[in-house]
Amino acid sequence: MFIDTTKVFLIKALTSNIQVITDSRLPALSSVKVIANDIIEIHSTNLQNSVKARVLEGSIHEKGAVCVPGKAFYDIIKALPGELVDLQLVNGRLVITSGGARFGIAVGDPMDFPNVPEFPETSALINREAFFNAISKTLFCASKDEARYNLNSVIFTPEEAAATDGHRLSVVSGRFLPITEPALVAKETLAFITKIFKEGDLNFSRVGSVLHFGNDHITYSANLISQNFPDYKNVLPTGPTASIRVSRSGFENIVERASLVNDDSVDLTFEDNKVTASSTAELGEFKESLPSTVVNMSAPITIRVRPCYLIEALKTDVGDTVLFDLRGATIPLIVRGDNHVQAIMPLRR
Repeated sequence: MFIDTTKVFLIKALTSNIQVITDSRLPALSSVKVIANDIIEIHSTNLQNSVKARVLEGSIHEKGAVCVPGKAFYDIIKALPGELVDLQLVNGRLVITSGGARFGIAVGDPMDFPNVPEFPETSALINREAFFNAISKTLFCASKDEARYNLNSVIFTPEEAAATDGHRLSVVSGRFLPITEPALVAKETLAFITKIFKEGDLNFSRVGSVLHFGNDHITYSANLISQNFPDYKNVLPTGPTASIRVSRSGFENIVERASLVNDDSVDLTFEDNKVTASSTAELGEFKESLPSTVVNMSAPITIRVRPCYLIEALKTDVGDTVLFDLRGATIPLIVRGDNHVQAIMPLRR
């Protein structure tokens, strides 16, 4: 193999790949595969997620393929002094030259590298902005416990997207992916997609349990989570509720001040014309009220919640005011936005 290209386009292709490779005992999973055939491509995989990135500029003088340690290769390319880069396989080593610098690094057998899925011939163009917006409004609710695969993810259905960590829930209405069956997508998969597809068109296809995303120079494939997602619709209260509307910024401010005394819990008391946030701890106590507009409330209701959950919920939507639905102290507090509903589980008082 012998190719010449530019540092900037090598780095661009490697940046997409470097986030997939892992520090694995299997050398192939900590490597990238450089392929020079009709085009120059760089592949990587951790068996759950795979990337193919095209090097957009370069000449192929001799076709071939080689596997190299991914992170070391990335660091070397970034450190090169020149803009033009030659990559040549010589006596079992990849010789990298640029300016006056010359590296010779050990290589692996490309035949040992796992097969990376091909991007399907049939795909659909999706609304990247709407898809990313759904991710931003759900991903923060996914569990941080990586052992709980079904909660460390976001479920997409033909009608909506949802995530829960067991303590809170976020549901966004809309058809974000052209699918006919639910797709449970890992948290790391969605975080990766938002990093590498920041601009331009985004194409999508589903083949069995594998999702494919791509544009004209990068394709990304990810396995779906095979576990069952909780029946989250049962969490959303039904029946008569009290509706409370308050200033978004004002409410966020008093909750943040309450959390300075106790960052584990805050009590919210909803009354006819105001909402009061209060907290107590060994440090002391706090109490502050804010005017509100209330509909269908027969008596004051006090509910205890984690302030961090409430603050994160408030930050996911825009608008001067926020709308809460409330049925009682032991029933989830509902936060409503445009095509967006969140539920925060109450704490015991």
